[in-house]
Amino acid sequence: MKKILFAAAVLFCCVNASAQRFNVGAGFLHGADFATLGNTTSRYGTNGGFVSVGADIPLDGALTVDTALRFLFQGSRENNVHYSSMALNLPFHGKYTMDFGSGIAGFVFLGPTLWTTLSTTEKVGNVTVNLVGSDGIYKRFDILAGAGAGVEIDNRIRLKAGYDRGLLNYSATGNTKRHRSLISVGIHYMF
Repeated sequence: MKKILFAAAVLFCCVNASAQRFNVGAGFLHGADFATLGNTTSRYGTNGGFVSVGADIPLDGALTVDTALRFLFQGSRENNVHYSSMALNLPFHGKYTMDFGSGIAGFVFLGPTLWTTLSTTEKVGNVTVNLVGSDGIYKRFDILAGAGAGVEIDNRIRLKAGYDRGLLNYSATGNTKRHRSLISVGIHYMF
């Protein structure tokens, strides 16, 4: 956790000198957890949101690196079971922007995202169980591959949609494999 926060701080200090644009954003996300045990795969859905602070690092012409520090929160409730999760992630997306004129630009992006889970709990009745950490069933870290598209209006407002898929098995138990996927839609203000 400390290493990821340190890396984020170093990144934003370095970006400060060369970035043309910073942004703050918020949005909705729908997550899915795919658990495989033997030949059986189960899917569990969650809904939530995110807030972010980010920067575009210019590379060459229409190419930039779009990065951010995002705080995500997700949850679900089924019958008497309440699941909640909070995480930090750090995307490094290569972005290509196309100017359509009249203050409108479209873009596509793809790249990896580093993920660290801050907390994941499951509450059944009055009993709450922590699912990450030394005694949990989930690993704290993951790497996601993602892609998406969006539109920028007057170089101020960014509407963005994307999909990310976890590459690592984040199950801490030997006989289960778990992978996450996220669909996100957000609005960002650029300055």
